[in-house]
Amino acid sequence: LVRTEVPDSADSGIALALVVDTSLSVGASSLETQRAIVDAVLEGLGAKDSLVVLAADQTVRAIGPATPSLVTPELRSAIRKELAAVHAGGASNLSGALEQAADDLDAPGPGRPGSGMVVYLGDGRATIGESTARDIRRRLGRRAGGVPRMGAVAVGHGADRWLLAGLRGGRSRRRGAGGRGHRRRRTGTHAS
Repeated sequence: LVRTEVPDSADSGIALALVVDTSLSVGASSLETQRAIVDAVLEGLGAKDSLVVLAADQTVRAIGPATPSLVTPELRSAIRKELAAVHAGGASNLSGALEQAADDLDAPGPGRPGSGMVVYLGDGRATIGESTARDIRRRLGRRAGGVPRMGAVAVGHGADRWLLAGLRGGRSRRRGAGGRGHRRRRTGTHAS
């Protein structure tokens, strides 16, 4: 049994920073999947919620407003239009993108610092900067706001699910079948 306190949603909304991986490794079909995910998130957020969407390859750029903004029909339309014009290309600086998203959430504006969540959409294959979950979390831990709450959606057949699980605080190394450790039993005959 787990007990948790749920914030009163009538008083305030949530703050999200979506990081959309637009690096070359993602490719056109995975980028289209990411667009569909962003669209679903946009439809699920209400008027009290705030959102910033970042496109990330070796650079990070805002899709729509550069800071978390209240979700309105105009914001939904602007994000959809700008995201539709994005094409995959470039290297992947995963740690830099996550750090920028966390910094954007901590900036003054709607929501309190630390009250938001960074959600990464992509394959988790960094080609620039830190490339392990441990190193990325260590980098984020040096921020004034610390490591943000994080989530990830693994997109693409080559997605590094283990790294993405490690980003959100789960285990980042492979274990045996079913996630449990296992030992290989030696078989065969033994001559004496």
